[in-house]
Amino acid sequence: MAVAQQPKLFTMRARGEWKGGVRTEVRVRHFVPIVLDEPADLGGSDQGPNPMEYVLSSLIGCASVMLAVVAKEQGLQYSGVEFDVRGTLDVRGLEGVEGVRPYFDTVKGSIRVHTQAAQPVLDAVAAQVERRCPVYTMLQAAGVDVQIEWVATGEA
Repeated sequence: MAVAQQPKLFTMRARGEWKGGVRTEVRVRHFVPIVLDEPADLGGSDQGPNPMEYVLSSLIGCASVMLAVVAKEQGLQYSGVEFDVRGTLDVRGLEGVEGVRPYFDTVKGSIRVHTQAAQPVLDAVAAQVERRCPVYTMLQAAGVDVQIEWVATGEA
């Protein structure tokens, strides 16, 4: 008889403070505050990335972490990784237009992995990264069309 596994819950926390206009400073653990703002053409003072740019940054960071984990599990050697992602959203959703979602419609990009492994080997690793990456799967669950091309560069 199999024993039911207990959840392994981990709680994270962030604290924020509005700094005027559309600028906010957020603190996570002991790190320097993260500044969130908007570019001037979206009503901000351009003192930091906007929240959706941080979503793209989070996708890159999460994919990087999961690549390290899965590559170690599957024995994939690599010496570098380059990420380039773009998210497209319809600003009308932010303006409150009914029926237009205020978040990304699409996220597209590439991940270039400096590895001498064959492309099919990287593809197998990439499939696991995408299946297990919390940010990637959260975007997919929200109905965002996520299209990431993984490229094995053939370089050590």
